[in-house]
Amino acid sequence: MNRTDLARIAAVAAAATVALAASAQAQTRIGAMTALPSTLDLAKSFQEIFIGEANARKAAGYEVNFLGGPEIQPPAKAAAALRRGVIAMLHSPTSYYIGEVPEGYALTLATTMPDDIRANGGFDMLQKYWGKINAHLLAWGEAGTAYNTYLTKEPGFTRDGLLSLDGFKMRTTGTYRPLFTALGASAIAMKASEIYTGLQRGVVQGFGWPDVGIKALGLDKLVKYRIQQPFYRSNNTVAINMDVWKGMTQKARDALSEAALAYEKKSVGYMEERRKKDEAALFAAGAKDVVLKGKAKQHYIDAANVAVWDQLKKHSPDAAALQKTIFPGWTPPKN
Repeated sequence: MNRTDLARIAAVAAAATVALAASAQAQTRIGAMTALPSTLDLAKSFQEIFIGEANARKAAGYEVNFLGGPEIQPPAKAAAALRRGVIAMLHSPTSYYIGEVPEGYALTLATTMPDDIRANGGFDMLQKYWGKINAHLLAWGEAGTAYNTYLTKEPGFTRDGLLSLDGFKMRTTGTYRPLFTALGASAIAMKASEIYTGLQRGVVQGFGWPDVGIKALGLDKLVKYRIQQPFYRSNNTVAINMDVWKGMTQKARDALSEAALAYEKKSVGYMEERRKKDEAALFAAGAKDVVLKGKAKQHYIDAANVAVWDQLKKHSPDAAALQKTIFPGWTPPKN
């Protein structure tokens, strides 16, 4: 082998090294967390569907690595970590950073689905608000999941036929307090992990919860009544740090956006399957539905929604526009 051949081989090797280095440099590593406990179905949906769909397209120049749940960052501080780039991607209810993005209240009141708000301009409206936390909004996940009221004893009704929780002590968070207090209940702050014991000991006689996860907590064994009128909607979103997003190639951004669309669609069916199983377990254990109709139904929905609407209206100048695009199925009372 002469010097010319050796030089040619060296040149080829050098070019290959440069190409490999460029390839490695173009591969964006995205550290992702969920603000929810990783074992919850809502969090599993993100892990299994979103990250699965994203990494099925990682040849576009990125890879999403799941870091964990609240043990990575406290839920209330996760958005700040996303802003600074401590984490690159966050799956979280908007309620955890509602002070910075009050427009997230609109998803709580949603009567539409992700496809609808992408078509009518609502998603683009939301997109700009996520800039407040230096993030690009990728998806609204688990959008079909709603909330219910669960009780250990039969509720009462007023003379006007309206549901009353007068005399009930209800486990609440900020999400449920406006509804339960409007219905006459006493609000008791309690961790989710304490609900079972609280019901057993009579510390509380009910609680609000998404329509999934009841059986996993063993609560199906204690619930006797479910108010059959779901309220609110899951406001889980997936967002990526804006600096990371801008640093990705257009090909990578397009692939991740495609993954987000697939996740939005598939997560609804994923959660519906689990809702049906939870519901079956609940009724198999002997629970009964209290079905609200007419005036009682409207009063219940308004009691849940008005407090959230008031906060949205107070903190966002775009409240009316958000109502038209994201929750057109509920009209705020005029008085």
